[in-house]
Amino acid sequence: MKYFLSAIALASMTVSFQPIAAQEYQALKRDANSYHQVAYFKYKNGSKNRAAELAEIFKEADIAAGLDPVIDIWMLSGEWDHVAIFTLDEGPAELGYEVSKNNAKFRDALAKMVGSTEEAEKLLAEFESLIEKSDKDLGYRGF
Repeated sequence: MKYFLSAIALASMTVSFQPIAAQEYQALKRDANSYHQVAYFKYKNGSKNRAAELAEIFKEADIAAGLDPVIDIWMLSGEWDHVAIFTLDEGPAELGYEVSKNNAKFRDALAKMVGSTEEAEKLLAEFESLIEKSDKDLGYRGF
């Protein structure tokens, strides 16, 4: 009986080591509810408050354009002063545009808010001038 049980155990182990037929891979779309670009900003000394003022103006322009407003997170610790999360309505493909549809809507709304395209460009350039360094990442919401 002892030998019989050993033979059964050995047989069951050899079955599990049999090669499995190769399977073809299938495309599998990511289960993402939305895609986002996350931007990190470190501002020049003394310019964080002005950057926050401009970020609020830009958020108003997002809302006026009918876009999801940027999510602004003002950091209390770490390397960055500010983290901004932008929704990419067209997913990662939106990064392929020099000026995306949403960015064009935002800029048009900002120009209407401040009176002209020139004034809107001045505010955007001012914001850029406040930045000491920045970085960007891409992510998604899902699961």
